[in-house]
Amino acid sequence: MNKWKLLIILFAAVMMVVGCAQPNAGELGEQGIELERAGQVDQAIEKYTEAIEQRPDSLGFRLMRVNAYMSKRITTVQLRTTQR
Repeated sequence: MNKWKLLIILFAAVMMVVGCAQPNAGELGEQGIELERAGQVDQAIEKYTEAIEQRPDSLGFRLMRVNAYMSKRITTVQLRTTQR
C-alpha cells in the first residue's frame, strides 16, 4: 500500500473517532427532551441550544427551547402565586 493511501485511511479513521466523540444535533435534542421530562429544564435548554448551534436552520430545536423557557416561566409564576 502506498503511503498516500495509508495517510488517507489514517485521516479518515481519525475523523471518524473525532466525529463520534460529540453527539449530533438529533441526539442533543433527545437528551434535552429527557432532561425536560425529568424536570431539569435549565439543562434541557442547554442541550437545545447546543443542537441549535449545530443545526441553526432547525425550527424544531428552536421551538423545543422556547417551550422549555415557557414551562420554566409558568412554573415560576405558579410558585409565586402559591406563595401569596
